[in-house]
Amino acid sequence: MKKSIIYKLLAIIFIVSALSSCVESQEVEPVQSTADYPVATFNTDADLSNIKKGDVIVYTITMDKMMNTDITFGIRVGADSEADESSFEVSGGVMDAFAKETTLNITVLQDNFPEVDKSMAIEVGAFDLGTRFLLNPTTSNPKIATQLVNVNDPDALTVNFGWDDPEHETDLDLLVISELYGSWSTAATSANPEIDLSVTNDDDDDIFYFGFDPFDVPNEVTNYTVRVGHPNGTVEVFEGVINKSTITNDFIADDFAAWGIPSYRLIKVIKTGDNYVVTFEGN
Repeated sequence: MKKSIIYKLLAIIFIVSALSSCVESQEVEPVQSTADYPVATFNTDADLSNIKKGDVIVYTITMDKMMNTDITFGIRVGADSEADESSFEVSGGVMDAFAKETTLNITVLQDNFPEVDKSMAIEVGAFDLGTRFLLNPTTSNPKIATQLVNVNDPDALTVNFGWDDPEHETDLDLLVISELYGSWSTAATSANPEIDLSVTNDDDDDIFYFGFDPFDVPNEVTNYTVRVGHPNGTVEVFEGVINKSTITNDFIADDFAAWGIPSYRLIKVIKTGDNYVVTFEGN
């Protein structure tokens, strides 16, 4: 009986010892050093202290070692940036396998949205989870933190007509009437905002009336904003409200003869050369 117990104890000790050796042999190897990973370097000739709508920022990206996989570089917009992702368009930026140089183009979009200058904060780098950790951690991503300068069209008056419509139900058409020539133009894009640049510096001196057609207005009250961008860079902003049931009483109705409909006046523009005097005449 004692011998049986001793044999059992020896067997247990042997099994525990064998399992211990097996576990030790399967321990994870130390994480590979990143010292030999390629370092990316970013260079640009752009004046990052003076960025305007319409500018294109070009980065040349080089690596000190080739890789056997592609890496995509792009931008990340900072949480404190007033300019959001829709302000930029990115192209290029793909470092092909076994290449050591590529270019990344960052276009600051000219959106014809007259506004005051606003802050922009972006970072350039490789942000794809599949490849970002293949770069040496000593890689320093450039960051741009500056003011984004508004730029109006230098050859025309920019009129931007937008309204509150979170459910995308309302459709208003922007119409333009000339005192000299009658029906002048219409945005009528079903977009929000609607944008018109039809009155140019080269046009005859004239008086223009910008108004709207309430093509589809399901809500009783609609708040709107008219932004005017002058060729000299000046911006004017007007705000008002459309009450569906009292439009005919609240607005001056001009005749948009081309469509045979009234145009409910928002602003009056007196044009003399490249100078525009704008008066808000909406509700």
